[in-house]
Amino acid sequence: MPLSPLAFRSLAATAAPADGDEGEPSLVVCGRVVSGKERPAVLEAAAALTAAGLEIAELSTDARGRVVGVWSQPDFRDGQAVERSAALLAHRYHDHLQRRCS
Repeated sequence: MPLSPLAFRSLAATAAPADGDEGEPSLVVCGRVVSGKERPAVLEAAAALTAAGLEIAELSTDARGRVVGVWSQPDFRDGQAVERSAALLAHRYHDHLQRRCS
């Protein structure tokens, strides 16, 4: 899946985020935003990460909506995010096993 210029620039910026720019976190699981804002760059980056095999990540965006950080071991901050994430992952794993068994 080719990335749009916006997603490419956003993901490229994560290699060298500005000092003091922690940004606003969005937890993404299986290509969906579980918590945080559903900004266009977040949705596109989540889809690209999922296509690459990374099902869980925390993306951080700056005030302009650019992705400035990607963490593959996110910090789950609330119980609802944990429950939604577990449900999405369980569904994904179930689908994977169903395809292998058929």
